[in-house]
Amino acid sequence: MGIGGAKVLRGAISLGIDVGGTKIHAVAIDERRRVRAEYQQPSGQGESALLESLAHTVEVLVRTVGIGVHDVESIGIGVPGLVDRATGRVRNAVNLGVSDLALGPLLSERLRLPVTLENDVNVAAIGASLVRTPAVGSLAYLNVGTGIAAGLVLGGRVWPGARGFAGEIGHVPLDHDGLLCPCGQRGCIETIASGSGISRAWPTSHPVPVLDLLDAVADGDPRAAEVWGTVTRTLARAVQMLAAAYDPEAIVLGGGISRVGTPLLDGVTAALREQATRSAFLTALGSADRLSLLEDADHVAPIGAAVVGSTPAA
Repeated sequence: MGIGGAKVLRGAISLGIDVGGTKIHAVAIDERRRVRAEYQQPSGQGESALLESLAHTVEVLVRTVGIGVHDVESIGIGVPGLVDRATGRVRNAVNLGVSDLALGPLLSERLRLPVTLENDVNVAAIGASLVRTPAVGSLAYLNVGTGIAAGLVLGGRVWPGARGFAGEIGHVPLDHDGLLCPCGQRGCIETIASGSGISRAWPTSHPVPVLDLLDAVADGDPRAAEVWGTVTRTLARAVQMLAAAYDPEAIVLGGGISRVGTPLLDGVTAALREQATRSAFLTALGSADRLSLLEDADHVAPIGAAVVGSTPAA
């Protein structure tokens, strides 16, 4: 029996695993993409710890659903870093303590199951395209968390780019005299409008700095209003870039910062509309009308991973 008490047919289950810097979130879905079980645990630091955590996660999921490991059709994993889907290697996953690991082949050999790797933002983009109502043929997902990156979905598939760098919009510089970014440039979007950027601009002991910032804005603090205005205007620039470069039907805000909800959507939308008043091109682009917040934020990434795992590579 799975979540909701529904009986699960053997051989109709796919697993999706979203690997974060501190947490693994995994689901088992059936052929109708309904979640039948889910599990969370620490992701572990280093190559061995990560492999053990993933293997344990698979074992717990199949036991919860009530099937054997070899009744699973596929496993899809979303992982941070530079992912080569063809080889199953992940590089530069610094938050996991992984520099270069053949994660897909190693886990597949251990479990004797097909394993597909994809970048974590890309699997969230796939999940966002699946839960969005009404459905669209093209979608750009802007992940605003500790860093900033985007995923583009066209016809149900992620566009990774020729070298796997598509969507690295957080590393577009807006201020060449700005803060040094870990990528080596200065004034990147990520240094201004990400969670880490907000924490630098508004230092606080609050566990969620953006909430403390919004409380100060509500209290009329002019410095807080200035910081929040810079954040929303910068994210609006990122949205405009996605709209102009890819012209998707929908643009979705997701990631940890998006969990503040309406204040973020309202702030970015207002900035988009204000920017459009000064440009006939931006008015015609209509970015504000394409923008929405992520639905079902808790499940989109692992569901997207499961779908990627069960979809043959193009």
